Amino acid sequence: MAVDAAGNEQPIDVYEFLVNTNIFVRWFNNTPLFVGTIIGFVALALAFTTFILFGKKKK
Repeated sequence: MAVDAAGNEQPIDVYEFLVNTNIFVRWFNNTPLFVGTIIGFVALALAFTTFILFGKKKK
């Protein structure tokens, strides 16, 4: 039951509400941030690998 300052009442259902101070749990449950981080690390690894394989040419 949600009640405002004027005394109005509204029945509500709350789903998937998480209260946690653990930064890893908060990061994992934030789907766009989690997927973006994984994609970022993969892109960084590919760029690093490409630089190592093709970036340095011997004279």
